[in-house]
Amino acid sequence: MKSESFLYPVACVMLGLALANETSAQTTTDRLRASVTIASDYVQNGLLQTNDDPSLQLALDYEHENGFFLGGALSNVDYLADSGLSNSRESQGTLYAGYLWRRNQWRTNVAVSRYIYPDFERDYDYWYGSATVSYRDRYFVSAAYSSDYLDLYDRTKQVSAGLALPWIQDIEFSATIGHLGFGGRFASSYSYWNAGISRPFGRIAVDVRYHDSDFDRDSIAGNQTHNQWVISMTWSPLPR
Repeated sequence: MKSESFLYPVACVMLGLALANETSAQTTTDRLRASVTIASDYVQNGLLQTNDDPSLQLALDYEHENGFFLGGALSNVDYLADSGLSNSRESQGTLYAGYLWRRNQWRTNVAVSRYIYPDFERDYDYWYGSATVSYRDRYFVSAAYSSDYLDLYDRTKQVSAGLALPWIQDIEFSATIGHLGFGGRFASSYSYWNAGISRPFGRIAVDVRYHDSDFDRDSIAGNQTHNQWVISMTWSPLPR
């Protein structure tokens, strides 16, 4: 049985926020970001995380002028795979830290993330390491690895590629394709993709996106996604 509470990731994120405020007073290039997202569903790695129900996501992110960044996020979740258990996962917390290198129009970052499912009867918490290379903040390729994914799959690997292109009237088109392979005795793999458009309205951004994958069952990693449209609205209360 896990001992973490729902407030644990919040406390860590608030600590990072406090440090960010102190450092931001000394420099003008540090960046502190916060966001609140309301979405018709929550899709992660091409799989549904809220079982066709609305999602509320809170996020905080701090980037130091030297490239170091850290942050955290909270979201509600709902998995069909948990339906037979005495209690189910109702929230997902994420804490992450990493480093970003900049060279001309190229960006490279490495990050380590910790996914937490507080107050759940099984220990599904896991670590995730990732590396991403992007050009002009418009094209990217990414690779990720976990040795204890959801405490059930080992040697889980993920690769993805995507683009984000400006269109008309401040509308941006973006798309991602990816492949994720589960390791261990329940080894399997699947591919996923999404495409959509987004537009900012001041500090509010609206996104309409289509998701699909060839994953053919519901699992502890998420519910299957087929022909799924997701509409989301994100509010960023802090100035950019």
